[in-house]
Amino acid sequence: MTQSPLHLQVLEANATRSLPPQPERPPMAGWIAVAVSLSLAAGALAFFGLIRLQGGYAAIDEERVAAAGHMFEQAQASAHHLLESQAAVIANDGRIRATLATPDIDAATLRDLLDDVRSSSGAGLLALLTPEGVVRAASGDQALEGIDLSSASVVARLLKGEDAAGGTWTYAKSAMNVGAARVRLGPLLAGVLLIGNPVPAETFTRIESALAVHGALVIGQDVAVKSQRGPTPERVRAMLGEGADPDYAHVVRDLSAGSAARVLWVVPHHLAAPSFFGVAIALFGLMGLTGVASIALLWYAWKW
Repeated sequence: MTQSPLHLQVLEANATRSLPPQPERPPMAGWIAVAVSLSLAAGALAFFGLIRLQGGYAAIDEERVAAAGHMFEQAQASAHHLLESQAAVIANDGRIRATLATPDIDAATLRDLLDDVRSSSGAGLLALLTPEGVVRAASGDQALEGIDLSSASVVARLLKGEDAAGGTWTYAKSAMNVGAARVRLGPLLAGVLLIGNPVPAETFTRIESALAVHGALVIGQDVAVKSQRGPTPERVRAMLGEGADPDYAHVVRDLSAGSAARVLWVVPHHLAAPSFFGVAIALFGLMGLTGVASIALLWYAWKW
């Protein structure tokens, strides 16, 4: 039997429709907890990452300064050994021994001889001392003549019996590497030959090029020698006086026992290092991206 359209409409209106259940929206508290957890995790990662990075850079700085000090000590030891050898050769020079064997030889004659020897050897200072350690004649700094150097460590070692010795000697506003050797006439001690050269700036420059550590040799508050780059003498004096600098970390070492000179090793603070700055930016960038992602997650949860 065919149903009328009116009957079909009535049946459709009275029919009970079965609709799928609507999913329940997750509570916003859960989404907020997730977002906060992500942000806190990113912040903790950045914070502890920077702490570890800072500690690593500080350890590297300490190793670099220690290596700079070791390189400098090796350079100084080589310079001392070379000057000892030169002093021994000059002390055995026939002209030196013959001149000292001449009775009543005057200081002017000795000085002329030392000028000739110094010119050929390239030394910065050459001096002849009495067996008691008093300077009889000097070439390179005539003001030394008449000064008693018996208490100087290098000379004292020879007066106590050593044949040759080397070390660092602070004189006026300069520091010199010196070598000394006994001058003998048969079994007799005729005097002491002293040779010296200023501590070269090239030593600090080589260390600076190899390790990126700046060095300066300071006598009192005066900078005698320094590497090419690094802080200015005025800033070095400020570091020695105040002990702190916003841009540099530094370590002060005595040049040698009994010497008035000090060596200042300087490295830029690791916080100012480009690599440290780049890693710090990356960590904070990660934290920022996590924050943005957390905000997007909350927005999505609210709109859903």
